[in-house]
Amino acid sequence: MFYIILGIVLVVTISAFIGKKNTDKELPLDEIFSTFANANAQGQNNEEAATKKENVTSDAPDKCELSERNNTLVAPPLTSPEISGSAVYSPTGEVIRAPDSVKRDAYGLHWSSKSSELNVSGIVIRGGMIYWADGKPGIDEPSCVDITLPFEATNSGHTKDSAENYEMMTPSQRGGYLMWLAGGRNLTPSDLSWVSMWFMGIERRALLDKQDITLCVVESLRMLPFVRNQELYGNMKSLAIWLAVKFMLSEDQILKLIQNMKDVPIEFFNIVLSNYSNAKLPLPSYLSYSLMCRSPLAGKTVPPYAENLINEFASIYKNQTKGGLVLITPNAKISLTYVSINPSIPSGKRKQEIIDLPDFFKDTTQFKSLINSWSEFIKNYKENRYGDESGGLKIKRADWEPFIQENLKGKELPLIIKLSAIASFLEIDQTEKPKSAERKEISEIARVEGYLIIPELCISGKEYKWEDNVALTPIAMGEKISDDFNSAVLMFEFLIALIGENVEKYGGAQEILNTAIKYFSLVNEELTRLKVLPDIFIFDKEKETQSLDNLGECLQTWFKTDEREYMRNVIYNMLSLSKDTDGTDNADNDDHVGQISEKLHQALDIKIETLEKITAHSAIAGEKLASMLSALFKNK
Repeated sequence: MFYIILGIVLVVTISAFIGKKNTDKELPLDEIFSTFANANAQGQNNEEAATKKENVTSDAPDKCELSERNNTLVAPPLTSPEISGSAVYSPTGEVIRAPDSVKRDAYGLHWSSKSSELNVSGIVIRGGMIYWADGKPGIDEPSCVDITLPFEATNSGHTKDSAENYEMMTPSQRGGYLMWLAGGRNLTPSDLSWVSMWFMGIERRALLDKQDITLCVVESLRMLPFVRNQELYGNMKSLAIWLAVKFMLSEDQILKLIQNMKDVPIEFFNIVLSNYSNAKLPLPSYLSYSLMCRSPLAGKTVPPYAENLINEFASIYKNQTKGGLVLITPNAKISLTYVSINPSIPSGKRKQEIIDLPDFFKDTTQFKSLINSWSEFIKNYKENRYGDESGGLKIKRADWEPFIQENLKGKELPLIIKLSAIASFLEIDQTEKPKSAERKEISEIARVEGYLIIPELCISGKEYKWEDNVALTPIAMGEKISDDFNSAVLMFEFLIALIGENVEKYGGAQEILNTAIKYFSLVNEELTRLKVLPDIFIFDKEKETQSLDNLGECLQTWFKTDEREYMRNVIYNMLSLSKDTDGTDNADNDDHVGQISEKLHQALDIKIETLEKITAHSAIAGEKLASMLSALFKNK
């Protein structure tokens, strides 16, 4: 009887892993590419995502939800070193213990898929897309997480000597890497070798296992903003392109990538265009719209993807091209190949075959009718966009490029300039303070022209002045600004107003910025843009009290007392004020710490008795703060 029951249990357990065999072509496109829809925004809550489970094998292609991963740690940070000797692997939500119940390959490697979770002694890695083993595998796979190796639970793991092999890492490095994986790979890692190590697993999955191709393409491209090494950046991008061409991603899949990527590889357009030219079919309006927005044909004015705009363009396009542009396949070619960086892949299989792809952009003569159609559409778009749409507000159409170049005076972007200068350029009356409608229109016009204005000009309740400094920096069409980015800007402005003349005691404005950004989930593009903040928010003795009071009143208007108390607690952490709730001051400079503390409590209208020390990791504290502040950027 015992053996009969055991047999039933084993059958049920094994069936949980087998499930249905699905190729990644059957994955819902909207889910696959949702990671690009708000690349810089906060991901959905991981607990929510965890409730949407699919039955898959541990090393079968994924069939899963591919929603954007949250940038917070799924499991709270462990506070002391711990030896990892076991893991719980759950592909379906059911608890199944390694090693007996999990299928592995000939080398003892398991694949933790996009829909599965791996719990390594309390560190939960959801959707890791990594190989793991419960002991030394039969092959030296650099990316394999051997759960029997010791690790020290840490939020850093950065050391002078990086290791691109999990086995060769120190316990501290392993702990940092696991915590980074648990955070959804949504933060620039403190050790740059982590992305390289993770990517080697993607290479093995795609090039040797030949599974999850679409996922490997999407995740490789999604990770690019977190890559600071140019060689690795090129490898990840090249693999994604080669896979897309080799395995012929569908038009729908490629268009999803085109619409949601900032830097679209030209090869993606060539893949789709070659399909139409080979079939001698006219380019559809939606594809032509994407071409003019994101390809090398794109101009400086790039409108958003909106159904009404695409329909408007389609009418002009079909009329001028007599039903649609039919392309002739060019003789010019782009030759593609890829050489793996993963040393565990056999040397004979590292270099991939060369694939030739038509290059439609070497000579763009045959796009002339499309370009003319687009020019007419953009002319109409600008006329409508700059019209009288804001309760009587009429802002002059103007050519931004000469204005930008004149004010740059030979320097590079971003351009730091007074808000009044932009208003004068657009012929806006400045006899009164900047009105909400005026600020909103200035921001939107700048976006249409391809520029982001820093800081956000549309926070309700925040006082703005024409003499305020702002920065104009390039921004891609459709790129969304994350709440973390706006929160980092606002917090830096608040910190500069709060610290005032003591700014040098904190190492200067740049050091204050470096401290503040650790609390927010920011990609490389955002970090680059934030470098301009010390030149925007310059301490002014005459306006010190006024600036802090204005910001404080805005925060008081928007947030409840307990929320403002939490802001205060985070600011104490940021500035290392370290004043205990009993009033004992542990900081080096008692005087200025006391002054800053008093100013902070007055600005937020809260009492010092409610002060609580933040024990959570800065990323977790910052996520809560950004979530709180997000209300300011959604109610304009």
